[in-house]
Amino acid sequence: MKAIFIFIQVFFFSTCVFGKPRPVFLDTQLKSAKFIGVVVIDSYDGEVNIYFHSIEYPDTIAKAFANFKGPGGSIISPHAPGTLEMTGYWPYQKDTLLIVIDSTSSVSLFAKVLSDRYRFWSPYFTGSIARFYFIPPAYALNPADERIGSFNKADAKAYHSCWDGCYLNKQDLKRFVQ
Repeated sequence: MKAIFIFIQVFFFSTCVFGKPRPVFLDTQLKSAKFIGVVVIDSYDGEVNIYFHSIEYPDTIAKAFANFKGPGGSIISPHAPGTLEMTGYWPYQKDTLLIVIDSTSSVSLFAKVLSDRYRFWSPYFTGSIARFYFIPPAYALNPADERIGSFNKADAKAYHSCWDGCYLNKQDLKRFVQ
């Protein structure tokens, strides 16, 4: 019985320690999005939805599915955006940011609106920081962290990649949106 208990503890510990990063292909996320726009976060309903209003398109969708529940069903609280990593960060009410809603009406990505660019991140923490794959004109948060190479051999695109997010200049967003 003691051996089974130890095995279960080791299993749960190892799944937490060796979590897999969420692979985020920025071009795919943007091209397949149902909605991309600058919004103000209005509220969360405490269950599964995030409510917002668009600054550019006031008559558009105003809610999305937000799987912001952590292990055991607990709500993941927003953390200070001044921290180095943004993976897993959910914005506060009244925050203004770019939101990417996928075809299933779920939040896929957020992006901080900076003066001339967007800083993308994944709101989902899967036990590790998200790995972003992108093609120029998107670029790495830290050039020292950037890697270049195809994601797989069948892929003709040479993706660049880095941890936790990437930048995209505002004028280049339209290149990715159909």
